[in-house]
Amino acid sequence: VVARSSSDRTLAGGVVTVVEVYGIEPQDITGRRLADPDEGLFGGFFMIFTMFLSAVVGSKAISADLKQKSLTIYFARPLHKIDYVAIKFGAVGATLAWVTLVPALVTFTGLLLLSDVGFDYLFDHLWVWGAIVLYALLVTTLFTSLALAFSSLTVRRFYAAFGLVATYLASVIIAGIITDDFNDDRGSVISIIYSLQLVGTRIFDIPNYHYDYDWIHNLYYLLGVITLATSVVMVKVWRTELSE
Repeated sequence: VVARSSSDRTLAGGVVTVVEVYGIEPQDITGRRLADPDEGLFGGFFMIFTMFLSAVVGSKAISADLKQKSLTIYFARPLHKIDYVAIKFGAVGATLAWVTLVPALVTFTGLLLLSDVGFDYLFDHLWVWGAIVLYALLVTTLFTSLALAFSSLTVRRFYAAFGLVATYLASVIIAGIITDDFNDDRGSVISIIYSLQLVGTRIFDIPNYHYDYDWIHNLYYLLGVITLATSVVMVKVWRTELSE
């Protein structure tokens, strides 16, 4: 809630203070802080921190097993390949969830506690909790799949982390070149951070945000990246076991 006050000394009886109170939708603030490119300071930091954490945590998830040749030992036990991949996704994803889901829930909860909204408002906006979970799931799944994909391609942890960071930065640079030099806003689809933020504006139903093309292309791009990265992990795990 934001208050604005003004004093009018011309009125009889001395000073009269008028206070106008404006309600601010907590879900709008939560969404803008996390997703809106126009409010991008926190959202940009949020994405960059998540990317670096995924590089640190996920870079050794599979590369260490490849370096130590542990996959054959794992699969000699009653452990299916799909179970191995699921365990790796779960381990890295659970770590990233702490920096995607938890801060968003804390932000929204804090805004509710600092405002004067009642229980009716809370029950009318239960969908915001779902939006927070959905957006955190999208961010977590994307960075987890990318981290595991690069980790499965090398036995060196540094190369895996570098590959993830380089891909992230390259997507931003290429999107910027296409958007600026060719004056085509659709080039921004290639940017991982912008696509995540733009899809986030739709998940949080942020009003008054305009763009020149359909946001669904950004969603398709992100789902394509997740599918490709997951496929790389699956193929690498299958082929590695056969070759050892």
